[in-house]
Order: sequence, then C-alpha cells, then structure tokens
Amino acid sequence: MMKLNKTKLSLCKSKYILRVFEILFFIVFFATLCGCYDGHSDNNDNDLQTQIAYDDPYNWASLPSSIVKDVDVFYAYPTVYFDADPPNMDITDEKNRQDVIDKMNAQMGLYSPYTNIFAPYYRQMYRDGFDDLPAEEASELLNVAYEDIVCAFKYYMQNLNDGRPFILVGHSQGAGILVDLLRNEFHNESYMEKMIAAYTTGVSIMNSDTVNYPWIKIAQSATDLGVVIIYNTLDSQHYESSSFQTGSLCVNPLLWTTDTTYAPQTENLGAVWTDSDGNITQEIENFTDAQIRDDGALAVTTPDPDDYYDPDRQPYGGYHDYDQIFFYRNLQQNVADRIDAYYAKE
Repeated sequence: MMKLNKTKLSLCKSKYILRVFEILFFIVFFATLCGCYDGHSDNNDNDLQTQIAYDDPYNWASLPSSIVKDVDVFYAYPTVYFDADPPNMDITDEKNRQDVIDKMNAQMGLYSPYTNIFAPYYRQMYRDGFDDLPAEEASELLNVAYEDIVCAFKYYMQNLNDGRPFILVGHSQGAGILVDLLRNEFHNESYMEKMIAAYTTGVSIMNSDTVNYPWIKIAQSATDLGVVIIYNTLDSQHYESSSFQTGSLCVNPLLWTTDTTYAPQTENLGAVWTDSDGNITQEIENFTDAQIRDDGALAVTTPDPDDYYDPDRQPYGGYHDYDQIFFYRNLQQNVADRIDAYYAKE
C-alpha cells in the first residue's frame, strides 16, 4: 500500500493557487460585462475588445469538414503561450497557431477514435500572468480567454452540433475555463442532456462548487453521465502543484471512484507519450499506481520525481504536465465506455 506523508497541508498552498483564487473573484465580475460579437472580426486585429467571429473557419484549430462520428468533443487547449507581449495570445500569429496544433495533436489521439474534434482558437493569458500580474489585471486577461470560449461554445451548439452528444475536454488553463463555462452556462438543461462528460483535469474544483452549482456532478463510476472527471497528479510525498488546491475534489482514473481506495499498477492500462504529430513515441503498460490522498491530490509512487522535474514549469513532485500521459489508456477506454453508456440509456 502507498504510504502517505502526513506533513501539514497548510505548507502546500503555492503562491500560484492563492493567486488563481484571488483572480477568479474578478473574473466573475468581468464576465458579466461582456457578450458575444455576432459579426465578422478582422483576423489581423488583436484588439481584445473585439470578439472573435467563430463563423470563420480560420478561428478554429479543428473544425471537421465532414461529420463521421456520432459524438463530438469540444476542446479547450492548455497553456501553450509564454510571451508577456501581448499578454493574451495573438491567434493570428503563425507560431502561436502551430503551438496550439502541436498540443492538440499530442492530446486528441485519446478522443479522436470516437469523436469529431471541435477546437476553437482562443486568446489565452500568458503562463506567468498568474504570478506576475495584480489580480484584477490578470482577471481581465483571463476573462478575454473565457469570453472567447463561451462564444465559441455557443456558436458550436447553435450552428455545428446538430443535436449530437458531446464531451468537454480541457487541461490546465483550458480546463479552468471549461469549469467556469460549466458554472455559468450549464444550468441550461439542453446542454446537460447532451453532455456525456467533462474531462477537465489539471485544475481544482471544490465541494462548494457542487453546492453552488448543483448541476456540476463529479464522476462516481466508469459509466455515469453528465459528470466531471477531475484530478491533479502529484508524487505521494509532495504537495505542491501549479494547479492543485488542498481540498479539491478528485476522481481516480484507474478506478473511477472518489474514495481513497488504492489502485495498484496492474490497474493502469498504459501510459502513452506522443509527439507533436500525435504519433506514439513510448508506451508503458502498468506504468503507475494511484490513490486519492486525504488532501484531494491524486498521489502516485512509481514515477521518480527527478525524471520529470522542470523548475520552469512545476514544483518538484508535481506531475501537472503528465495528468493525461500517465493514465492515457484508462482515459481512452473510459471515453468509449461512457459513450456506450450514453447510447445504452436510449
């Protein structure tokens, strides 16, 4: 069994997490001030007051030319933008656009066997803005990203979805924006009826969210529907991650439960690494165990933190960038299982 360190969890609250929750207060305020632009934007204009026109295919990183699957994915990419000038990503910049494509290719192989992928370009905030900027300024920049996703999603539902069930997928900044979308828009029953699940990993959701937004339900099994899958992966003896807040809700992707039952490596169907074209470069079956800690982290013992430490991206022992990689085949199987469950209920 995994032995978990009982170090006081109050030491684990990174500056990043405190900043995020300070910023979120302001996002709620600014979100009420903005609306979708229904016209056609100038693609060379990075004016943050101009809403992106999602009727233009140029503003989609993935927009299927033909529909070949019965289920869609609406995807919000994680943080790929690191420059502070401009502080919101210019989605007309060719390097930025390619960075999005590369990340999407690396992540979407998990979903593409079963779904049509819809992925809007959005003007995400640069990575260090969470730490560098005053909360109010950062919230304004994040709200630009949020409003882009809201407008893209509404355009997708009104013009592209055609009644198909869908899955929300995001990680890190993309997941955080999708969680806000769930909070603010999914009281709409027509959305909930068509949502198979939301895979929003690498961000924290608190129990208060399920109280304040009762339509947000955390997965309790491998086949429940209309639920959120959320977790933050850390080494079992470490407590800091750029995305984790103590007390976050958590789903174990090896067991699909929210209790502290230990899942051994034998439950892991395979970790998968891919390149920027989506080609598998390495796959390791039974790669790691997993157990939900009392503080809400998904703790693993098998990976050596030395092998994954990048001081420019994560605290030591944080596996934020590997939330999907370590559990790739289990996630992929679960997508298929939930889709089957959705159609079985009909």
